[in-house]
Amino acid sequence: MEPERRIALATATAAAAVLLLGSVTDAQAAHPRIHAAIDSLREARDELFHAPNTFGGHKEAAIGAIDNAIQQLRICLDY
Repeated sequence: MEPERRIALATATAAAAVLLLGSVTDAQAAHPRIHAAIDSLREARDELFHAPNTFGGHKEAAIGAIDNAIQQLRICLDY
């Protein structure tokens, strides 16, 4: 998968997770959906990492896209 497509996929995944998830704790009160998205992306990464197949050769790229999405969301939380 091309880098541009991976970035688009990671961005779309992060945006969807932000919109769909919203578990709030005291520490996450400022941006609860972003924290929930990070948690969801970590779970998805773990599932992919431990999966026995390569998902048509896209497993490694998907894991990289998830790592990038998590990194970008963490950077957002710094502001």
